Amino acid sequence: MRRLGRYVCRQAGAMLLAGLLALFNLQAAAALPESTFASSSRMAEGKWVRVSVSATGMHFLSDASLKQMGFADPTKVNVYGYGGRTLSENLSERMPDDLPPAPAMRVSGGI
Repeated sequence: MRRLGRYVCRQAGAMLLAGLLALFNLQAAAALPESTFASSSRMAEGKWVRVSVSATGMHFLSDASLKQMGFADPTKVNVYGYGGRTLSENLSERMPDDLPPAPAMRVSGGI
């Protein structure tokens, strides 16, 4: 009888935990309205490359290096990203759901 009592307690505890997890997941899924999100991603079209840098500061991408990356017309290239900063782990903080444009200046010979 004692074994049956332990089994029932474990099952009840597991069901309570599963119920709580389901409740919180439903609330999290309904936290933001669909209109919050972009209807499509910028990355869905065009050519994209990832550029990594090893130091902070301003960087120059020459037209020649952009052509080596596969861009036919470097004058049409734009820069997107979060600027290397760590994204917030606070889920209630409003963050863009697509890559934001990064500050960039086109000069003769590159960006």
